[in-house]
Amino acid sequence: DMAAGCLLVREAGGRYCDFVGRDGIPENGNIIAGGHKVADAMVKAIAAHVTPALAR
Repeated sequence: DMAAGCLLVREAGGRYCDFVGRDGIPENGNIIAGGHKVADAMVKAIAAHVTPALAR
């Protein structure tokens, strides 16, 4: 369950998204969470490595 952690991130002004940058709690459990700049940088950093299975 990621809901509590996502709430903490959001309340602290951060962002959580899936591996392709879609906001919200991903159903597959692949999540990036952190400050907006960090989360955006992580999405960009892993973009070349995200397979179609990870992008669902």
